[in-house]
Parts: sequence; structure tokens; C-alpha cells
Amino acid sequence: MLDNIGVDVKEDSAALISLIDTLFPRRRNDPDSMFARMCAVHQFICDSLSIVGYDESIENKPLLYYLQNKKIDRLHLYALYRKLLRILDIKYYYGYGRNKYAGVLDSAVAASHHITDVFFGVKDSKEKMHFFFVSKPDETFYPDEIPSYLEGTTAMLVYKHDEKSDSEEVIPMKIPPSTSQVNFHNERMKITIAFDKEEDRYDFREYFSGTLASEYRTYLNKITSKNKDLDTEYLDHMFPDNTQDTTIVMENSSVPPFPVTINYLFKCPTLLTEIADSFYTIPLKKLIHFEVVTGNEQSRTLDYYTEQKYQHRCDYQLEFDKPMEIVNGNKFNVTTENGFGIVEAKIQQLNNHTIMIHLVYAVNAFHLPASHYSEIKTLEKSFDRFLNSAVIIKKI
Repeated sequence: MLDNIGVDVKEDSAALISLIDTLFPRRRNDPDSMFARMCAVHQFICDSLSIVGYDESIENKPLLYYLQNKKIDRLHLYALYRKLLRILDIKYYYGYGRNKYAGVLDSAVAASHHITDVFFGVKDSKEKMHFFFVSKPDETFYPDEIPSYLEGTTAMLVYKHDEKSDSEEVIPMKIPPSTSQVNFHNERMKITIAFDKEEDRYDFREYFSGTLASEYRTYLNKITSKNKDLDTEYLDHMFPDNTQDTTIVMENSSVPPFPVTINYLFKCPTLLTEIADSFYTIPLKKLIHFEVVTGNEQSRTLDYYTEQKYQHRCDYQLEFDKPMEIVNGNKFNVTTENGFGIVEAKIQQLNNHTIMIHLVYAVNAFHLPASHYSEIKTLEKSFDRFLNSAVIIKKI
């Protein structure tokens, strides 16, 4: 099984050894040297090599070729990892995993067609295991970054004590699921509204963390690889009539929980609709743009499984150029919580010029018994009631 991961590449040369020693100092006296070298290898591959689909022109080249030309297909990438880890004396485990939607990985008979993911495991000086997943053409995995579809599954770690021997140590390992405290998408927005102008000014900042950050970074990579503009592909989806000024990627971290922060400055047609003299409405649908888990069936026979636990939070600050007051403010305070998750919404007038809109939607369960399926619909209805309402204000 081990020898079927990737393909073999031609043997090492003095030039290759020299290049590897330059790229990855061995630091043998450092107790964390093995883990540090693995991080260096993985980071170098993530940052410096272009991962492509199958390309016959680069098939079965010497290992030095891939490092010098910085282009490699995924099949040869596994072999590149193997060679680098052996040359650098890094003790590693092979990891085998199976997408939880494909079924449970049979540890007794781990057939290759049952394995959806192959990765590497390396221990640090405190014997803690760290995971390293091989990147894809449009998806990069940082150290300890795990695909969401493997969370909660049992993977198999295989350690070969001697490369020339057939003896292997096989260790089942539960991959712990992350929580909605780690996986979150926070939106903070300040909207400046002038009663006599046709456009509002937006200062919109998004924070992604955990598996949601991984998914969003993959989305960014796909946009970049197609030479498309982030503003057109993403911002226009939420605010189709925006006039964009600036987009800044403020943070894109390779350290758990891999936070990504984006800031947008733009203008949009005004949220206000005048319904009578000095009275205006603000439809929340024009402002809030995210989806919740929907219950498309009235009932279920099978249990329901979610992809991940997560939280989506919105905090919107509306600043008006003239004094105003909310006419229907009491109807917006909503809290609905059950075993599946929570919907929490509140609209508050802070002063004569400021309104705060707060909304949280969280999924706190991986598994929901069929008999509790109505809990999904309960949260969905609570969210929809809030989303389909409108704030009525009076200019004073």
C-alpha cells in the first residue's frame, strides 16, 4: 500500500542534496528539529511549487527538476514528499482517510478505492501528532489544516520502522471535529446613510476562521487562478449594484485556526425607501446576504448529518446624517435555540443617528435524529421571519 502512493522519481544527486541542505537546514541538535523541518518542507511546497493536473511533459523527471522548475503534478508530489522526508531524516506516518460522506474506513481491509485522502503525520518533541495534507491545484492545506469532510472520522496512521522491511505499525486515530467557536464567519459593516442622497457608503469587513476560512481561501485561489476579480466574483454576488472603491486582504494566516480577513469599501443604492412624509423603510433582505440550513422536507426517515459546526454573525452599524428614530423597534428581538443550533437577532437604536443590527446563526450539531428534524425548520422559520421584515424609521 505504501509504495502505491505517488510514483517513483529518479534517484538523488550531489546537486540535489546540496540544494535540499540549503533549503532545509537539518538542525539535528534541536529537539523540535524534525517537526520544524517538516513544517519547512510543507511551507516551501505550498509557497514555491505550482501544483498542476496531469502533465505528460513533467512525468518521471529527477527530483531536482521539480524543485528547480517549481512545477509538479499531484501524483509526483506524493513521491516528492517521500523523498524529501527520507533525505532529511524525518520520521513520518502515512495517514489514510475516507470522506465521511463515502462511509467508514475499514481498518482491517483498507482498500485503495475506499481511501479518499492520503496525508503525512509527524510528531513534535512533546509527542503531539501534526497532520500535513498534500495540496491540490486549487486548494492549499497548511500544517494541521484538515478538510472538513474528514472531521469526526477515524483515520489510519501507518509507520514503517524500516523502509526495507514489510513490518508496519498501524494506529487508528480519531480526527476531532471542530466547533462553531472555531468555525465562524463574522461580518462587521458600517453604513453611512444620507437622507437626501441616492447612494450609501459601506465599510465592510469579513472575518473567516477554521474550516470556513479554508473554504474561503480555496474560493480566493480559484478566482485568482482564473484571473478574475475578487470584487466582481464575490462582492457583486452580495451587493450586485455596488460601486467598488477598495478591497484589501488584511489577513491570510497559515497558523490555526487560519483566519482570513477582508475589508471592502464601496457604495450602493440607498437602503431607504420613503413610504410617507419623513417615514422610511429599510428591508433587511437588502442588507443581509447569507444562507442557513434549510429543511426542504416536512419529515425524514433517515437521520440528518451536517457538514460542519459553524457560526455566522453579523453586526451592522447604520449611521444617519440627520436625527431619526425607529418606529417598530420592539418586534425585532428574536432568540430561538434548540439542539441543532441557534438564531439570535436584535435591532437597537443607540442614539438619534445610529442603529445597530445584530444577527447570529449557529449550527451546533453534526448529527440530528430524524425525529428531531423539525428543529432545522424551526430555526429556518425564525431566521426567515427576521429576514423578511423591514425597519421603519422616522426622520425627526
